[in-house]
Amino acid sequence: FDTYKKSKGTGGFVVIDRMSNITISAGMIEQSISVESKIIDMPYEERLAKFNTEVLELVKKYFPT
Repeated sequence: FDTYKKSKGTGGFVVIDRMSNITISAGMIEQSISVESKIIDMPYEERLAKFNTEVLELVKKYFPT
């Protein structure tokens, strides 16, 4: 894929219901998100602990009281 800004043909998409052939959604790609392979290679428990820590930090940031 490409970003929509770079290429409208490969930067946009539609989701079509197979049963009715009705378009149910459409979108544009603005940017890609790369996932660090280090995180993917972590054991489940470590990923979960890291995730919980990040969520807690976000909660404290946006809801400090």
